[in-house]
Amino acid sequence: VMHLAVGTSFAIIIPTSIVSVKTHYKYDAVDFNIVRNYGLYVILGVILGTIFAAYLKTKSLILFFSIIVFFLGVYLFFLKEKKEINRKVKLVHKVFFGLMSGFISAPMGIGGAIMNVPVLKYFGYSINKSIGSAAAIGFLISFFGATGFFISGTVLKANIPLSLGFLNIPAFLIFVPITTFMARIGARTVHKMDRNKVSKYFGVFLIIVGIKFLLEYYEIQIFWSYLPIFPVFWSNWSINSNIFFFLSSEVGLSVTTTKEGLLDEALINPHDPSSNENLIP
Repeated sequence: VMHLAVGTSFAIIIPTSIVSVKTHYKYDAVDFNIVRNYGLYVILGVILGTIFAAYLKTKSLILFFSIIVFFLGVYLFFLKEKKEINRKVKLVHKVFFGLMSGFISAPMGIGGAIMNVPVLKYFGYSINKSIGSAAAIGFLISFFGATGFFISGTVLKANIPLSLGFLNIPAFLIFVPITTFMARIGARTVHKMDRNKVSKYFGVFLIIVGIKFLLEYYEIQIFWSYLPIFPVFWSNWSINSNIFFFLSSEVGLSVTTTKEGLLDEALINPHDPSSNENLIP
């Protein structure tokens, strides 16, 4: 189930990131030089992460992801926005952060902005240019991630109804109009906000994401999960990252990482074991 949700997530991120990048570019908030130089190592990380995700369970990675995202959120929350620093990024930093970002993004089904916005801030970019450039990097991650899950699903003969490999067509068609619409709104909104507030809002968002996944790892039910609307509303980041565009500002770049979320529920019946007999656990 996780493989299908992650693969479909990447497919959804592709058109979403294109819309986001085009909007950020109008505000001169995309540095294609760092996208090319740093993105190469991110792609290598995605390829390695996709291979890893296709054959292994990712529960331990969820714990690692939760801790990393939580501390990145704390870092952004307490970071004061300064003038953009034009400095040469060391190769070792590009390689390390690029590989780590891509490798973690692949099994988790995220576009990488959750990790790359703080990384680009560390490189010396303003929060606005960090978000815009991370959106472009998110396209690279999602394109190679979706391709990898399509190939792995085909090679492993997943034979999932209405799907190409590990990419589900109905889910893609349902979510893309929502994510692309909200991506445009979110990208415009972030450039109208105070930069210090954007950094703090993004930090809070990452802290919430980290805590949410940490609770899922330990299988702790959040109290609102028992309410009728929240199991669907909270469990699927494809909707959440877009509805809370004023918090994430990237909107749709960290599209879906569903453990047992809406994509999963739409594709299988959890009470019928035979409904997912062809899926890799």
